[in-house]
Amino acid sequence: MDSTNVDAQVVLTVLSVEQISKVTQKRDGGGLVTIAELYHNYFSKHLGPSKSRRTLKQMAGLSYSYEPAFASGRVISASFLEGLLCQAYYNDNLIKVIRKLIAGVTDNDSEDSPNARGKGGPGKSGHPTLLPLPKQVRVMAEEERTFMELVKFFLSKHGILPIGLYRVNNPRLTGEDVG
Repeated sequence: MDSTNVDAQVVLTVLSVEQISKVTQKRDGGGLVTIAELYHNYFSKHLGPSKSRRTLKQMAGLSYSYEPAFASGRVISASFLEGLLCQAYYNDNLIKVIRKLIAGVTDNDSEDSPNARGKGGPGKSGHPTLLPLPKQVRVMAEEERTFMELVKFFLSKHGILPIGLYRVNNPRLTGEDVG
């Protein structure tokens, strides 16, 4: 499937989830925030608040970065997460920044802190982190297992949902300390 079709499906899915969320929000209270990752920024115009024809004409010549959905962080570039993960490999402190941006929580927040809402056990909340691969996973890699098998392993053994795997082809960097 080409990236344009993928973006179209992402936009339709986000709009569907938001519509369902509006119904459940009226019934249960609370709200839902969606973030869409798109290959082509062109599609960001379909997300966010609806605009009048006059507003659409005024914005026609502007860059996608002026779209409300993009400017508010609801739409991100497809390379955004990949870039963050690669940078986090070289800069451990970036994980703390990402955690604060996504969850509003840092390692320094106590359990009683207002920022700590969502911290706690399984099913409460999550936070991004960079982990070296356990020896069992490196054995799985040698056996050429799939990424889905890695996901199932981490979910069943550690309650962790992996969102990426940074592979290293340099023989000097494949020691015990690198995953």
